[in-house]
Amino acid sequence: VAYANRWTEEALGVPRDLIERHGAVSGEVAQAMAVACRRRTRSDLAVATVGVAGPDAISAEKPAGTVWVAVVSPTGADTQRFQVLGDRGTVMSRAAKHALNQLRLWLLEHAASRPASGPASRQAPTPIVRRFG
Repeated sequence: VAYANRWTEEALGVPRDLIERHGAVSGEVAQAMAVACRRRTRSDLAVATVGVAGPDAISAEKPAGTVWVAVVSPTGADTQRFQVLGDRGTVMSRAAKHALNQLRLWLLEHAASRPASGPASRQAPTPIVRRFG
């Protein structure tokens, strides 16, 4: 969790000029954070969120509740913007749920495109998440 631009730059290596060009709350920065996290942890997938929890807006274009979620994999990135209503706690909680749901959707989409093999392929798939919300 990097709440300050300095930590986003130092811990993850997100370029300062990217943050200055697009703002800390942007799809570009969320994607750069996820790419850096994936690279540094040598993982297959990484998820990053950036947002404005409130109560104040950053600007008219970035009101309280603006959330960007990025999921990055070896094959690319999916970055989406959400607008969440509620207080700070609600915004942060729903941002986390959106991030987990985006990851779930990515896994379901890519699991469906993989050929089945081995004993596990003879079993019905178990849903990762039955209900979101």
